[in-house]
Amino acid sequence: MEKHLIPFLWDLLRIFFDGSACLLGYQILEGFSFSKNITKWLLVTGGMIAIYFLFLDTLPPIYKEPLCILLFSLIHLLVEPPNRKRALAIYPFIYLATSAISVTLLMFEGILINGKIIHLIYSDFYSFLLVNICTLAILLSILYYRKKFNNNPIELTIRQYIIFYTTVFATLAILSAWQYVAIHFDNSRTFVVIGSCTSIACLLLLYLVVYQAFLNTNRHLLEEKQRLQDKFYQMQQEYLKNKIKQDTQLRKFRHDYQAHMIILNTLIEKQDYTALKDYLKKMNEYSLLENQKKYTGNLIIDSLLKNLLDQAKSKGIDVTINGHLPLELETDSYDLGVVFYNLFKNALESAEKMPVNQRWIEITVSEFTKCRPYLSIVNPVNHPIKIENNTIVTSKHDTFNHGLGLRNVKDIAKKYDNQFNLFYKQGTVIAEIFL
Repeated sequence: MEKHLIPFLWDLLRIFFDGSACLLGYQILEGFSFSKNITKWLLVTGGMIAIYFLFLDTLPPIYKEPLCILLFSLIHLLVEPPNRKRALAIYPFIYLATSAISVTLLMFEGILINGKIIHLIYSDFYSFLLVNICTLAILLSILYYRKKFNNNPIELTIRQYIIFYTTVFATLAILSAWQYVAIHFDNSRTFVVIGSCTSIACLLLLYLVVYQAFLNTNRHLLEEKQRLQDKFYQMQQEYLKNKIKQDTQLRKFRHDYQAHMIILNTLIEKQDYTALKDYLKKMNEYSLLENQKKYTGNLIIDSLLKNLLDQAKSKGIDVTINGHLPLELETDSYDLGVVFYNLFKNALESAEKMPVNQRWIEITVSEFTKCRPYLSIVNPVNHPIKIENNTIVTSKHDTFNHGLGLRNVKDIAKKYDNQFNLFYKQGTVIAEIFL
């Protein structure tokens, strides 16, 4: 069946396959949330179809391909802000990377059936259909692997954009050269083999670039976790120093207890109440325990609160703490510290942006089962936000760095049946977790 017999179906499938490949590419890179507004989807996809059939369909293939790259960039309009600009910036890489997969499959098909490449590209409908279905199958397999084993979005820094764009231009140059030769020298089987090797090299280059991006992202995550661990370790050191100081004071007090009692009894017998008052004052200054203030009753959270409450006070944020936790919990102390620290820090950042008289944070703790804690932190926000998959998607332009803390929390929550919830309600953000 030749293309000229079914032009409408051919072009409609072209739009479907290329658009689906781009959407899957965004999902593989992660960090992009798409609109759930059906009207917006209809407008964008309908506009793309209309532009394609009204303007691009009549052009020769050599001109149609570059213009299609511009056409499918409209997909970025379906991405929710503030990631829309990031989606547009990374779009050329996604389009060319997915196209490289199709080109490679096309090359292999040409080798297997000894067909003419130019015929396979522009004339054979079944070849077109098979290649695109296989391309989507490969992308779906990659997406499944991402979701199952590594669901962290890629960190798109300026350096990473430079690497991606350099790869895009190199890939574009290679594929354009191949396309030119395919059109003018399509009878050469040797060229088909060389083209297959070239397209494989392009795929390997793209793979290495994406793999490098994942490694860079994981390195950033590990550095952040290490920073949190160092902070947690520092707080524990401070807590231990205070405990040692308290124990020393307690031993001194017990050692001199008999002497103090003799002196106090003597002063009482003499009714020298002025001296008695002065002596009690000195005992209070030098001998009594310097008790650490208890907020929840749990040493881990209380030691973290001691530092974090000072930060809140300096920013004019009123913190209310409700509930009580046992001294010892079955939850790993490091996990508990990381969860509480990240959730409280996010709440501090949000509350700090509120007007001075509206800065507050409410913390609720309880023991939902024996030695297993429940933690809830509520804070106000100055604008409505959107939350998907327990991630704030519209609060900051630097969504990667802002999401590091929440990703650490979600990673820990998976160890405890994934009982972590984040939602927006009446001008407040509520984060709760069962550990």
